[in-house]
Amino acid sequence: MSVAEKLREIDIYVGSHWSGLPWRWFIPYRALFSDVLRFIILHEFGGIYIDADALLLRDLQPFFSYEFGYRWSFLNGFNTGVLRLFAKSNVSSIIINRARQTKSPYEFFPSSLEKRHSLPANFYRLPSAFFDPIWLAVDEVDQSSRQEWKLSSGFLVAFKDPLRQQSEISRRGRSVFDGAFIFHWHASSTPKIFEPGSYLHQWSEFLNSEFFDK
Repeated sequence: MSVAEKLREIDIYVGSHWSGLPWRWFIPYRALFSDVLRFIILHEFGGIYIDADALLLRDLQPFFSYEFGYRWSFLNGFNTGVLRLFAKSNVSSIIINRARQTKSPYEFFPSSLEKRHSLPANFYRLPSAFFDPIWLAVDEVDQSSRQEWKLSSGFLVAFKDPLRQQSEISRRGRSVFDGAFIFHWHASSTPKIFEPGSYLHQWSEFLNSEFFDK
């Protein structure tokens, strides 16, 4: 079974060129399937993909005229947790054709995109802080913010601060990341439940009151 055939089962219809990408690639690697699927859908229809563990803080319309991903922390690689492509994009075409040649799903792996492909200059790599405002601080590159937010020690532990009530980020409230467009909280590295009073719980309460309690 191909990727195209599997997608037809859930009423997503894509071009026949996806028949060259076998479904067995992605079993049981759901994260890898997600890496590939976002390119499939955007290549066919255009639009913007945003990871499910992301909170939109500001209007993204200023970016809609461009194709982009964002920087993998401080490294010279892409993160596609936020990915904007036009339909039949040159970017996705390059990656798709390469995957069909190599028969490898890892052609779509975010942090290796630039190493594996000669991507067009108009595929922009936006700053990590736009969409992942604590990543540089967690990686101890942005020491100023790390100290200001009093982040917990340890990579995985620090990512949990916005979900904890007793953290400096939560104490500062919903405006702490006002300069960012999205807050990506890396659900695979964090608990599934936000503590009452935590940064994300504050947003949950606010959005519930704005949209559901009126």
